[in-house]
Amino acid sequence: MQPQQMDIQAAASVPVPSRAGTEAGFGPEQAARYLGLHRREFAYLVEAGLLAPIGRSSAGTLRFALSALDGVAAEPLDWAAARSAEARCPSPWRELAGSASERARLVDGVTSALRAAGVDAWARYSAAADRWTLDWAPSRGGGPGREGVVELLPLRLVRAVDAQRLVLLGPLGQTMHWAHAMLQPGVACVLDVETTGLGPADRVIEVAAVDAHDGSVLIDTLVHPGPDITIPAGATRVHGITNSMVAGARPWSAVLPKVLATGHGRPTDRPRLQQRLRQADDRRPRPRARRRSGQAALGAGVAVPDEAPLDVAGHHHPPSARRPAPRPR
Repeated sequence: MQPQQMDIQAAASVPVPSRAGTEAGFGPEQAARYLGLHRREFAYLVEAGLLAPIGRSSAGTLRFALSALDGVAAEPLDWAAARSAEARCPSPWRELAGSASERARLVDGVTSALRAAGVDAWARYSAAADRWTLDWAPSRGGGPGREGVVELLPLRLVRAVDAQRLVLLGPLGQTMHWAHAMLQPGVACVLDVETTGLGPADRVIEVAAVDAHDGSVLIDTLVHPGPDITIPAGATRVHGITNSMVAGARPWSAVLPKVLATGHGRPTDRPRLQQRLRQADDRRPRPRARRRSGQAALGAGVAVPDEAPLDVAGHHHPPSARRPAPRPR
């Protein structure tokens, strides 16, 4: 039975791509609405190989041709049951691509293959989402990457990835690979500052940075807070820095270039870092300031967050022979 297709203008509030020339196609959400389906049932069509993407957008989103959507709409499937399926109930198309036990066996086979190759890999299943997640720890060299694992997948699992019924590298795996990348030589550093207090107008009086790879000190220097500015006794009790210690230190304007030079990050990271560091040395009010340790990671894949706490007193420092131990409270 040919399903009645929904008007895309009303259903998705987007124009129908032109059929003339090369079809731009729909993303998954638009394509599901075009067919009158929920995303879950649409995903089972993709996993079953009844609907293949024509490519990806610049953002990585799968695209589906209008001709392919019209073609699958003519398939003799139980469209009425699929359209009326409730989210809290199993989908009538759940095993359109094959049994759930077969998919589990295939995922287990890939996990075992990775382990046999010396990769620490594991998989977990979410019954609520009917979705597998395959994670693996990066090796000493950082691999294998996602593309390398895709090459190990049988066809059904490749389609399951497209259908988001199999996720390669969930949040845990992504975090492990990100951390491994950040710990490589020359990629990232950890920045820490000390200030005269916790307010937005307080001044930087020490800045330090260590290489995230081996902990080597890249910069560790006291900073003069400026004319007629003194360090309150309460701040000294926290970080141990006194007025006499910073009396002969260089001003922030002289320290800032070296601080920026320690960041191995992309050029796009540096303006934002420079803005945050300059704000720590002026009296303009700053939104989203956090009152906690002033640390920020700078690296090829790390942009300093908007709320980077560079204007507050920190509590972690690289070794320094200049600073006495804080007095007991």
